[in-house]
Amino acid sequence: MDRHGRWAGEFDWEIDVPWVSGLMSGENQRSTETENLPRSPMRVIVTHDVDRVTLTEPVSIAKSMVLGAGHRFPLRSTIDRRGVLRAVEHILEIEAAWGVRPWFFMLAGRYGLGRFSNRYGIRWRKPREVISMIREAGGVLGLHGSYHAKDRDSYGAEAALLADIADQPVVAHR
Repeated sequence: MDRHGRWAGEFDWEIDVPWVSGLMSGENQRSTETENLPRSPMRVIVTHDVDRVTLTEPVSIAKSMVLGAGHRFPLRSTIDRRGVLRAVEHILEIEAAWGVRPWFFMLAGRYGLGRFSNRYGIRWRKPREVISMIREAGGVLGLHGSYHAKDRDSYGAEAALLADIADQPVVAHR
């Protein structure tokens, strides 16, 4: 865990050993690492965190202007009002071609300008457009809890708000 009590992302996994592939093929079914996992069939779930729905919000624009070309969102991309929506459309097209049912995890906490704040409000027009695209593609909608949700005990409220905006149940949490 990091200093905030969240997963640090540093794991001691043997990345050269494809144990998931072994599970899918029926090998390694009895190893200690996998004995508590479901037997077959295994499945891969493709997921996407929707951290931004537009780059025209103030923090993205400020970072692009201050950090310049070294920032991951160049100013030219930042001022493209539909850039993120086109990217989501493209992702959905690719996944549809491969028969993938994607899972999208969206933020529903409060929008803010702080470093760990959400970069969109779930009631904004663009998040609702993303939700519509996900629904039309047959994707699954999940909650990407806000950075402060653990401290504020707001997971339930965020999930309820997302379900209300999406007009469908939220069935997963990232």
